[in-house]
Amino acid sequence: MNEIQSNELLTVERSSSWDPLGFDQQYLAQSKLVSHLQIPQILLSVILNGLVLACAAKNPGNLLSSAANVLMMFVFVNNSVFAAYLFYVRLSLLLDFRWEKWFCLTFAATCTFFVAHGALCLTAICVERYLALVRFIRLKRHHAVWWYMTSIVTSAILTLVHFMPDGSAIISRAGVFCFPTKLIGWQGAVDASAMLVHSVAILAGYLLIYVQLRKVSRQATSAMKFPSMGNTTMGQLGHSPGGHHHHSFDERGFGKGKTPSDHGHAGTRVSSLIIASASVSKVGVSSVTESTHSGHSAVAHHLGNSTTTPPPQLQTSSTIKRMRRMLKSGPSNWSIASTASSILSPNHPEGRVVLRGLLSLAVYSCFVASYFYLALHALLFKERQSVQMDWFLVSTKFVSDIGDAVILFYLDRHYRETLTSLLGIKS
Repeated sequence: MNEIQSNELLTVERSSSWDPLGFDQQYLAQSKLVSHLQIPQILLSVILNGLVLACAAKNPGNLLSSAANVLMMFVFVNNSVFAAYLFYVRLSLLLDFRWEKWFCLTFAATCTFFVAHGALCLTAICVERYLALVRFIRLKRHHAVWWYMTSIVTSAILTLVHFMPDGSAIISRAGVFCFPTKLIGWQGAVDASAMLVHSVAILAGYLLIYVQLRKVSRQATSAMKFPSMGNTTMGQLGHSPGGHHHHSFDERGFGKGKTPSDHGHAGTRVSSLIIASASVSKVGVSSVTESTHSGHSAVAHHLGNSTTTPPPQLQTSSTIKRMRRMLKSGPSNWSIASTASSILSPNHPEGRVVLRGLLSLAVYSCFVASYFYLALHALLFKERQSVQMDWFLVSTKFVSDIGDAVILFYLDRHYRETLTSLLGIKS
């Protein structure tokens, strides 16, 4: 009996009665204000997430061209549905600020489901980026759909274990939300541990992606110096600044006294280096921030008269076609030096891949960190957290709601262009 009396959550769970005003009435006016201010914020979230989905529907061929983009769209579907439900909850509290038991249970279960589902979606995007950019394994779009369906089932199971057996929900001390009473048990320990491990794992995953891509980029930069060719001029590499001496690529000498076989070997090496560097660029920009095709072809191709086939993991069909056109167009239209300069730009496109993922993790963590504290406090102290922490948790949810949409429109030019077209804005 003493254990139950000292355990605030367990008392509510085992009580046969329910108090719809079971929160701190001393701060009722402030709690009402915090809850009511959520209405315009949630409405803004619904609009922004809806615009993202509308852009994807308007231009699916480009914006839904890869598994990563499909997974990202599922995140916005998740955000939109959750925001619509929260909008309904806040409107209900605006009319009558009280929590009936069914209303509180539904809110706690819905929040648990969407928090778990959002975490699984972020994990899926990080794994897909790692496979595509580091391991050169392309996932198909139907793989993303299967993952989404699996994550729904998994989230539903995780939600059920928070209310079984004999689980219930409790109103927060400020009265602005509800959460499961089972957080005092092993479910709370699992929640707190999973949130911490999940955030650290995703952070480590994107840092690993960044390190690997930087490593490949440096190797490509070093390779473009052509150390085995000696002192090579711009003209000898396929382009004369003066434009007066035009020879075919195979006829140009890389040094006097070279045999035809030497010329062929040099041309082969240059072609392979171009493909490798172009593939590095392709890897760097085939991310969620640039909604492009990220597939890597496993089919071997030959470039011009080259007798060496580049590694399959460094090939894309679009890159091969582009390089063939450049070779056929003649040396006056391209140069290896200019190609290397554009491919290995100082902007480091691999950094944008990581930036997109880390920003998504950051905005999501705004809410997860608050929820982590809630679960940890309930587990350790067997009571509800303070009124001020309740207000803080509700407020951080707004950052999480709109953050993904703002990041996407800011970093992805394809979405910006589609949005301006959708709104009829002339760029």
